[in-house]
Amino acid sequence: MAKTIKTLELVSALRDAYNSGATTIGVGSNGSLKGFDLDFNAIGHVDLDKQSFVCHNLSNSELEIKPEPAKSSLKKRKTPKSGRHTGDYTVKFCGKSYQCSSKKDVLIFALGQIEKKYPGTFEKLKNILPKTKRIVSKDRNQLYKNKPLSFAEKHSTASINGWWIATNNSGKEISKWLARACDEAGIYYYIDLHVEPEL
Repeated sequence: MAKTIKTLELVSALRDAYNSGATTIGVGSNGSLKGFDLDFNAIGHVDLDKQSFVCHNLSNSELEIKPEPAKSSLKKRKTPKSGRHTGDYTVKFCGKSYQCSSKKDVLIFALGQIEKKYPGTFEKLKNILPKTKRIVSKDRNQLYKNKPLSFAEKHSTASINGWWIATNNSGKEISKWLARACDEAGIYYYIDLHVEPEL
């Protein structure tokens, strides 16, 4: 009988693999899940029974996963604005960790990083207009539908290569936009891009 595993257990195991430095997962001939680093060196395998990642050929000290020092990507706000929760968020992207001081900063930083590493993602995102807002546009006036220019000026920020990002979003909306950006870039939200704590 084929082995089955709950989706959340698999996500937990893959997250453990990612935190251990495995940026790519491959399926072995025997059906095992092997983890590879950025240089495609095999560094371990996913243990589905224990829902964890087991590193190969490493000493006990090397097996101990140490959190990566967070790099400051954006300036912290000294006094949080009311209305939206602010605080420390860690954005993990392509094996590195970055600190952001608010949900808005998470959105701006993460989208910018995705576009830098996967050019053309913004071009795909600009055509997505779920209701009354698109997340990116070359024209600031096109971000919000049926809203005055003053609204767009207040709730947008400049990004890379002349793009604008709409910043009037709830945490749930930000998560959805980041997931969609990952999808358009061909990567996985929660695996290739992960935010802690959850938005």
